[in-house]
Amino acid sequence: MKVDNYKNLKEAILILIVFILCICTGCQVNENEVIAENGEEFTGARYVRTSVVTIGNIERVLNYSGFVVFDQAINILPNMAGRIDRINVREGQQVTTGQVLAVIDQNSLMQAEANFNLAENNFQRAQNLFQQNAIDQRSFEETELFYINARTAFELAKENLEVKAPFSGTISQSNFRINDNYSPLLGMPLFRIINNEDVYIEVNVTNTDVRQLRLNQRARVIVDGRNIEAFIAFISPENDRLTGLNRVRIEFRTPQRELRNNQFASVELIPEAKENVLMIPRTALLSANTVILAVDGRAFFRNIVTGLESRHFVEVTEGLQEGDRVIIEGGSGLVNESHIVEFSQ
Repeated sequence: MKVDNYKNLKEAILILIVFILCICTGCQVNENEVIAENGEEFTGARYVRTSVVTIGNIERVLNYSGFVVFDQAINILPNMAGRIDRINVREGQQVTTGQVLAVIDQNSLMQAEANFNLAENNFQRAQNLFQQNAIDQRSFEETELFYINARTAFELAKENLEVKAPFSGTISQSNFRINDNYSPLLGMPLFRIINNEDVYIEVNVTNTDVRQLRLNQRARVIVDGRNIEAFIAFISPENDRLTGLNRVRIEFRTPQRELRNNQFASVELIPEAKENVLMIPRTALLSANTVILAVDGRAFFRNIVTGLESRHFVEVTEGLQEGDRVIIEGGSGLVNESHIVEFSQ
């Protein structure tokens, strides 16, 4: 009985081995007989994407962000309180230097003038009495101080009776109406005026990057998708104690009236740039100095010497020439003289 079972097991194993061999033999197909989807015969070549070595311009860029600042932007807060008699401008209106924007209650001016006249008369009388030794030093000084304060208040009232524009610009805020009571103690400005002729952007730069910067170096400002040429106008000699960063001011070479105060902007500082250099995409680099050339359907490894690098491109100083094709995709796993099929970028 045991002998029969052993015999049957042995036969089953033999049958299984034969079955497996048949399957393996049936799956073997000559590589040269495999047909690609497009009907062409498979050759074992790797599909790769290539790019042509070109001549162009390259920049090394330091990326930062900041906000648009108007060089002239001020809150108008007259020192004199009173009722507003007239408002001559509205929000969005263009004004010129010295233009009268509003007039504050003349009753305040009249009261200040009356106080001054009274104080002046008392002071003149006190002077005469003091010269005659009719009053003491303390009484005279108190009268003199009251006169000085009244004169200052009167001059201030005359100065602030008409609220004038300190520079030409645009009224961006008008916070009061006629007959409103204004007081500087409220903390709310009567007007806010801005001038968008001179604008700039400030960025905070690391110590490593600021050492690469110089005055008048090129910069690029990106606002709402627009690239605007600019330059470095100021590099602070001080390092911020809290952040450890350095303040750098970027200005424009042409007026940028369409920009808005406090608008967000991306900034590209350009410490180095070259024109008409041989360059390749960064994706062509296998390592710091190795690329794969595509020549007549084969891949050839090539050592090169690189120079200036940008975000997307690398300068090549030795090892390649204009018109060469380098592999930028599909090069992983290739060996020297591997068969390839190119798709050009």
